[in-house]
Amino acid sequence: MGQTSQKNGVTVASVASKMSLIIPVIFGIYYLKEWTTPLKTIGILIALLAVYYTTKKEKEKEKEKEKEKNNIATTNYSYPILLFLGSGIIDTSIHYIQKTYVNPSDTGLFSTFTFLSAFIIGFFVVTYQWMTKKLHFQFKNILGGILLGVPNYFSMYFLIRALQNDKISSANIFTLINISVILCTTIIGLLIYKEKLKKYNYLGILLAIIALILVSA
Repeated sequence: MGQTSQKNGVTVASVASKMSLIIPVIFGIYYLKEWTTPLKTIGILIALLAVYYTTKKEKEKEKEKEKEKNNIATTNYSYPILLFLGSGIIDTSIHYIQKTYVNPSDTGLFSTFTFLSAFIIGFFVVTYQWMTKKLHFQFKNILGGILLGVPNYFSMYFLIRALQNDKISSANIFTLINISVILCTTIIGLLIYKEKLKKYNYLGILLAIIALILVSA
């Protein structure tokens, strides 16, 4: 995600990660045989269009020239493809593990073990990089990791809890989550950061609302 944001831009990274919802959706429908209605299927397809148009940004010529000057490959989409596949595989793996291995009473333990494993692996990687002078240690990185890690932990925990609800399919859950995130970030950007939206951005917001209604119906 970091490499995609740096090399292709934040917009491409956002689209790639959110469009990956199609992977766990297809997994739930075809592998786990989850039932879905034609109306909800249409809602999921509209959601994909909503993700694209809501996050679409107009390319500025000056930024493009600056990228060329810095030898940044604007047409290299290997990182976005990897981000798309990686994000989709993560969500699909969480769903599969939740269905086959995790008891509802062990949800907290599973989430804790996942983050503990990431901490242990990360600790050894960072220690090696620091010892070989490839990494300059900064306290703000620890603080930033904590501020990012805490909501990430609870997002995984509540995602698993939502997937354990038999009254709603995983296809609907992943669609609702991704579209809601896109809507919230767009509204925050509009109200707080005073970002200017284009006509196709407003079209994306409208499509997102329609998708939410169809999927929730």
